[in-house]
Amino acid sequence: MTFGDSPDTAAENKYTLTLTGEAGTIITAETIDSRIEDFNIEWDIDGFKTVNDTDKYCDSYGEFAEHTNSATEVSFMLRQCDFNFYGKLKATVTYNGETIEASMYVAATGDKSMADNQILPEAGYPSDFDEYPDSLVGYTTLKDTYGGNDIMVGGWGMSGSDSGDAVIMKEENNKFLRINCPTSSKSHMFTNSIDTPQKQIIFEQNIRFDGNGCITLTSKQPYWTDKEGYTTPVTLEFDGTTIKLNGIAIKIMILMLQSTRANGIKLYCRLTRLPKVVL
Repeated sequence: MTFGDSPDTAAENKYTLTLTGEAGTIITAETIDSRIEDFNIEWDIDGFKTVNDTDKYCDSYGEFAEHTNSATEVSFMLRQCDFNFYGKLKATVTYNGETIEASMYVAATGDKSMADNQILPEAGYPSDFDEYPDSLVGYTTLKDTYGGNDIMVGGWGMSGSDSGDAVIMKEENNKFLRINCPTSSKSHMFTNSIDTPQKQIIFEQNIRFDGNGCITLTSKQPYWTDKEGYTTPVTLEFDGTTIKLNGIAIKIMILMLQSTRANGIKLYCRLTRLPKVVL
């Protein structure tokens, strides 16, 4: 979303809902069958209300422009503020005794500050998925985005020839990103780009392998039509039994196996004493 130029000036963010009847005709308040008496559209943004809000959005810096209860187009007016919001825009339609819902995910990042030593995620995005609202649980990242450009997850993106995906999940009150790779013979990657490192970089991330997987820092995004010229200084992989860094098995400080699902065992690990890697 776009912010206004000042805390007193709002930018207009327009959204349109298209309703199609069984015969393929577009339904609006003007063209609806006169016998339908309960036609109603309710607009809301789940996740844009803070703990201080009851019926207002974005800490009172955002609101829907005045509209009728049958409007298929609305404007969300957003004034400048130093806050970040992530959520789901929903239009709940009542029509002839039935209720249906259409939704899309939206983000408004007014705070672009970040620590001097932070590289990922992009400015304006939390480094902990727990900071996302519950409304983003179930969000599936964009596909075919080599280099990453999904604005909902700070520039990360899914790519590859596989049919897998990456979904924000919640389990035992913890949120995380689950990467699904159903076909082992095809490529399936969750990627992002950074500038060429000029000094030591420390990556800190909690990872749970439910199957074979690999985390790689490479000199190119994986465009498979051009395999030449790659340099890969760091590769962390799990082959089902052993965790390896650049092909060398590494020690695990904490290992807990927990059989809580019918379809397998979870592996939790914290890594220690990593071999020295020079970038």
